[in-house]
Amino acid sequence: MWYRHFTRILFIVCVSLAYTCASGVRADDKTSHHVKDLAYGVSLFNYFQQKYFSAITELLIAEHYQRISSGDKNPPLLLGGLYLSYDLHKQSADVFRQLLGDDSLQDENLQIPLIIKDQAHFLLGKNHFHDADYAKAEAQFISIRDGLKLDSEEEKLFLLNTIFLRNDDFEQAEKTLDYFSSSSVWKGYAQFNTASRLIQHTDGDNIELGFDLLEDLAEDNSGDDSSHIEKRILRDKANLALAYVALRDGHSRLSIEYFNKITLKGIETNKALLG
Repeated sequence: MWYRHFTRILFIVCVSLAYTCASGVRADDKTSHHVKDLAYGVSLFNYFQQKYFSAITELLIAEHYQRISSGDKNPPLLLGGLYLSYDLHKQSADVFRQLLGDDSLQDENLQIPLIIKDQAHFLLGKNHFHDADYAKAEAQFISIRDGLKLDSEEEKLFLLNTIFLRNDDFEQAEKTLDYFSSSSVWKGYAQFNTASRLIQHTDGDNIELGFDLLEDLAEDNSGDDSSHIEKRILRDKANLALAYVALRDGHSRLSIEYFNKITLKGIETNKALLG
């Protein structure tokens, strides 16, 4: 399932953090560290063997028998990510809330590293988003600072863009487009969604901006590269939308120009031929 892409990123982060912690204590007490993190290591091993249920089981057993140090915040983050990969939103949300609200972290030396804290905010925000609790999702996404990987950061922007559009906050939705990387596929989807909503608006300026955003997508030739299939699909969608709007407004020749730009063998081909 598609959540596992983000869980995989999460585990890579946690492995690197675990390795850093291990290297710091290896010279002093190799045996005790090895025993303390054994259950965590077994869970990681099961994950990379794609035995996700076994990974969850190991973490829960270790938690029950207190086999993992209470100061180590990587295991609960892993557990929350695994819950999310199984669509167990309530369980994963409980883990992330407990992780972010742990009173024992008031000591400056025990505070959660930014990269873990931001991942927890991100995954908890996704939980709220998929539960249609958009206000809480927005609050979690806004709490994120600079600790996300690029792909997660851009998905966060896409989800924020979606929330703003649902709230008819077109100004904020448009602003999110400025924060994507220039080659981002996430930006393409956000731009198409924003444009589609703007051209349905009654305000003339919003309609004009919507058409400008669609024109920008329609003229994007980066999708000609076979490695950018999604960009080609977005370009076809933009041309199709512009063609039907032109047809609706009585501009037949202009609509034909847009229809002719659509790929002959694509998911929008039949709709273009119908037009």
